[in-house]
Amino acid sequence: MFDIDKLRESAIKDRVPIMQESGILYCKEFIKEKKIKSILEIGTAVGYWSICMASIDNGIQITTIEYDEDRYKQAINNVKLSNKEAQINCIHLDAKDYVPNQMFDLIFLDGPKAQHKNYFNQFISYLNPNGYIIVDNMSFHGHVENRENLSHRRGLQKMVNKIAKFQDWIINHPDYVTMEQDIADGVLVIWRKYPEVIRYDMITKGE
Repeated sequence: MFDIDKLRESAIKDRVPIMQESGILYCKEFIKEKKIKSILEIGTAVGYWSICMASIDNGIQITTIEYDEDRYKQAINNVKLSNKEAQINCIHLDAKDYVPNQMFDLIFLDGPKAQHKNYFNQFISYLNPNGYIIVDNMSFHGHVENRENLSHRRGLQKMVNKIAKFQDWIINHPDYVTMEQDIADGVLVIWRKYPEVIRYDMITKGE
């Protein structure tokens, strides 16, 4: 029998980057409250987040993208063991090459941390007008808040600076509303300030 707790323990033991439990609980409550049914996840890892979210409601459909072949294969196996194959579609692909064929109620960004802005810009047009984007690891183990202490670690500092620049860019963007959650490793929720403009544009284009 599939055991989600054992999957979590195994992922932590193998140092697979999965969302912390407080973040999982937040996402589950958020999805319930907003009645979200269609989700795009960037960064499947071993499928832990997707399986947790699919367990909320059998009507939830998740498309999840993973670049690493080994993790993709593990995710496929875990989805099968959890009997969530009808809800979770795992795709082995570099996210920058993925072109969705549908719109989503929620986009969860948990891929390469330095690519948050690129993925946001790439996939925002596939977000339903009243949809949401959730970004994980905005704190990145506290390094974002203390990045001035990383001068001796150039590679890490470069990545952390990109996270900070994305955060500053999106928080000050005139078209979006953001909500920072001091849970897990830092969670940022984003939604459109003017969803009615997007909806009108979709209607006029015959969507």
